[in-house]
Amino acid sequence: MSLCIALFQNNGIYVCADSRVSFDDNNNHHYYVNDDCQKIRQYGDKVIFMAGELSTANIISNLISNDDTVDNIIKKVKKQFKKDQSKLKKVRQEDEGDNLGVYIFTIENGVSVFYTIYHNDNQWIVEKQEITNQCFKAIGAHSPDAIKHITN
Repeated sequence: MSLCIALFQNNGIYVCADSRVSFDDNNNHHYYVNDDCQKIRQYGDKVIFMAGELSTANIISNLISNDDTVDNIIKKVKKQFKKDQSKLKKVRQEDEGDNLGVYIFTIENGVSVFYTIYHNDNQWIVEKQEITNQCFKAIGAHSPDAIKHITN
């Protein structure tokens, strides 16, 4: 489970995320936890948070460069997803999307922008939100609870 919190304020964006990853050995014999995963990374004027299947997220992170546009990043995500599709299926039927989510925070023309990219029911969903007022966004596990704690 992953959690990312973003504060949009005065045409600036502050982003933080947890660093814990957990996984099993696919035989359910051993369960591993590591607290040193870098889930958010900065590329030029963009901050990207990825959640889901760790090896695919790491490959995508290594493919992105500082001068990539949002459109180029989306193309790279889609291309790597296609290569790794067999391991990116929903873990539980009630999950929204396959096991990879990519979230891009940037400023375009002086406005804070938040992109959500995921694959669901054999189609790509790319959502763009322009944030013009101060607010918090939470992504991932227990995000509604996190927003309650931050805003109270």
